[in-house]
Amino acid sequence: WAGWFENGQMNYKGTYKNKKKEGLWSFWFETGKQREIGSYKYGIKHGEWSFFSNQGILMEKGAFHQGNKDGAWTYYYQTGQKMKEETYKNNKLNGTSKSWNQGTEFVVRETNHKLGILDGKTIFYDKKTGKKSQEITYKEGKLISKKEY
Repeated sequence: WAGWFENGQMNYKGTYKNKKKEGLWSFWFETGKQREIGSYKYGIKHGEWSFFSNQGILMEKGAFHQGNKDGAWTYYYQTGQKMKEETYKNNKLNGTSKSWNQGTEFVVRETNHKLGILDGKTIFYDKKTGKKSQEITYKEGKLISKKEY
């Protein structure tokens, strides 16, 4: 199954099974650059997916399980540098997430979630030195302690 934009560029390509998207599907921008690619199962996003900017740069990648984000997801700046890493369970943040400022190699923030709720340490790092600057502890979304360095 395929569709095209009015300018003749491909818009999407994939297969249907029992009137539902099934297997690998690809989508493009009107410019011809890849927009996203991933798999469907019974018409629902399922498996690895990658999403691109209209310049063709990878912006995010991760997996879906029955339409929900599940497992590790990585996000990127337009430069291709990693912006953040997050882990999901049933479409909710779960586990450790890390963030980077554009143009630096240091992690600037780490957070911990349990099924979408802050739980554990959130640590902030100095964006120039990479040294720990603040640590906040949460338990089931409630602030327990805060420490400056």
